[in-house]
Parts: sequence; C-alpha cells; structure tokens
Amino acid sequence: MFNSNICRSALQIIVGLSFVLIGCNKNEKEEIIEHDFRVFSNKLEKDAKSYYHMDLVDNNNENEAIIFSRTSSDWIQKVGWYCEEKNSNYQINLHPATSYTDVGGETHTVIYPRNNMIGDTIKVFAEYIDENTNLLYTSWISIVLD
Repeated sequence: MFNSNICRSALQIIVGLSFVLIGCNKNEKEEIIEHDFRVFSNKLEKDAKSYYHMDLVDNNNENEAIIFSRTSSDWIQKVGWYCEEKNSNYQINLHPATSYTDVGGETHTVIYPRNNMIGDTIKVFAEYIDENTNLLYTSWISIVLD
C-alpha cells in the first residue's frame, strides 16, 4: 500500500506549488481610463454663461443647426441624441437620433426647432456606453432660441 509519509509529502508539494502559482498571478484590477466627452456647436454663438444662441427665422420652419459631440475614446462609439425642451408644447426633431463616432471620435446630429419656439431654451444631450469599460458618458449643451 501507500506510505502515509509519501502521501503527506506529495500533498504538501501540491499545496506549496498552488500558493506559488496563485501568488504569481496578479489579482490587480485593471485601471479604468475615463474619456473626455463633450457636446458643442461650431456655428452657434456661446455667451458668458455657456449658453449657445440660435437665431430662428420668422415664418420659416426650416431652422436647423448641427450639434457635434467628441470623445477621446480610441474606439468607435454609438452615440444617442435626445432633446429636452423647456416648453413641452413643442417637439424638437433630431436627425439622426443615433450615430457612430468617426476615427477622430466625433459625431453629429441636426436639430430642427420650429420658429414659434422663439424665447425657449432647449438642452441637446448626447450619451454613450463605452463597451470596453461599461461606463456611461453623458454631455449636453443649452441653446437659447432667439
């Protein structure tokens, strides 16, 4: 039969090797790098309080402005767009409602406020979930419709 001393020695070697192998595995958490994410407009003027201003043309429902977002992520991200109106009687159309970033991390949507919204303030939001880190990013701008 088996010698109990041999079995005990073999067991000690196995347990010892297990501790060595486990000790060699670093159980450190990977550092999560957060990205910059912002929404902006190249065409609309920004005031001292960081509100953008859009001049609406009276008797014209063809008002439009391009709104951009940019992330510092190296990955292409799917960005969702939505708008919050101060006066809920009106609906702001956004097109597209979702878009993908280009290789520079930029994407855009176009807003179409109606001319009878003069005096209202709207917020245009962009958000995405980074598929690598599962972090939710949200950014927005406020636009005064003049």
